[in-house]
Amino acid sequence: MEIKERVLTLIENRFGSDAEFERTANLKEKTVYDWKRGKSESYLKIIPNLCKLFNVTSDYLYFGTTQAGDITLTDFQIAVLEETADINDDAVQEKFLQNAKHFKDLISKK
Repeated sequence: MEIKERVLTLIENRFGSDAEFERTANLKEKTVYDWKRGKSESYLKIIPNLCKLFNVTSDYLYFGTTQAGDITLTDFQIAVLEETADINDDAVQEKFLQNAKHFKDLISKK
């Protein structure tokens, strides 16, 4: 997944519409439309602002990873952890801990 796809996925997941994101980010109307169609790559000029808006690191936007101590998580791993983190259930919490340990073990083998 490239930067553009990560940005567009974050917009889709965290805002109700492209227009809502554009208003929040103080961007011109149809900016996201231009990004989607490849007419503009202006998102590259506002990486720091995007990081703040989405509460992600630039490493995540550029490479699809985020640093958590000495552990690097992929997009998939982050999605799994986010999916299980908010559920208040002992079995799910246990699965969350197992996943976290598994991810750490996988990364330490690299």
